Amino acid sequence: MTGGGRRTQRWPTIFDAHRADLMRSAYQLWSDCVPAMISLRTDSQDYHAVARLQASTISFSKEISGGQSWVSVGSTTPASYQPSWQAGRDGEIDAIVSECGGDERRAIRALLDAVKRLEHDQERFLALHL
Repeated sequence: MTGGGRRTQRWPTIFDAHRADLMRSAYQLWSDCVPAMISLRTDSQDYHAVARLQASTISFSKEISGGQSWVSVGSTTPASYQPSWQAGRDGEIDAIVSECGGDERRAIRALLDAVKRLEHDQERFLALHL
């Protein structure tokens, strides 16, 4: 035997949990590019670089998922990756505003506070599991 060591087992495919994590990471990177693209002139070199990065995240997601991605064919809008909780939003929005006494600013403030709490919880979770 050459090399004197035992080779680590290598798997032919990505585990489903890893695949889901990679899809989330690719989507997050794609999503993080959006503000930059909005602020850049479409004829600039930076805009094209960011667009290529977004396109590569889409290609990557399709490659590791058997052709599925969060965007529909010919679009740069994340269509098929929308979380299921987004269905029926109008009723949910009405309920949130109603819970805040009809005050839309108060409802938005409450939602922003909830987002901050979730971000904080996510950071704590990731710190514990990475």
